[in-house]
Amino acid sequence: MKKKVKVNDVNYNIISEDLNEDVDIDKILKIDLSNIIGEMVNFPSIVNKLGIMVAAKEREISELKLTIDILDAQLKDELRSNHEAGGLKAPTVEQLNNYVIQDTKMLENKIYLAKITEERDVLQSTMWCARDKSSKIDKMSLSLMSDDINEYKHKVSEKKKLIK
Repeated sequence: MKKKVKVNDVNYNIISEDLNEDVDIDKILKIDLSNIIGEMVNFPSIVNKLGIMVAAKEREISELKLTIDILDAQLKDELRSNHEAGGLKAPTVEQLNNYVIQDTKMLENKIYLAKITEERDVLQSTMWCARDKSSKIDKMSLSLMSDDINEYKHKVSEKKKLIK
């Protein structure tokens, strides 16, 4: 499964294990026991990034809902004005609602709202899993000994020497 999520004009791909492209979200959400200290140090930044992405999606949804509400009011005013200018009696609530529903711009906005709501839901689901992983890492960190941390620091410094 691959879900494309656009946040602030940047495209992200949320990918499940069955596809091998950009980021395998299942790998990120599994705890790497062989690198538990690395997980402790680095995973909070992933949780933070997901939180920022969810917040940006929420903002996008709120802005689109506002746009839809404004368009709804404008369309209803337009129909009322048309009826008034034509000397017709005021449109009924049902006529107003039907007029709004049949507008192509409204339809496009509603379809787009459904799409970005799904994207937000995918991000939120990923965020919940990331928080769960983070909580488990926190609990596991309580059982680590200082020797484990020193060993990890030594491995990291050896890798840095190899990179230079």
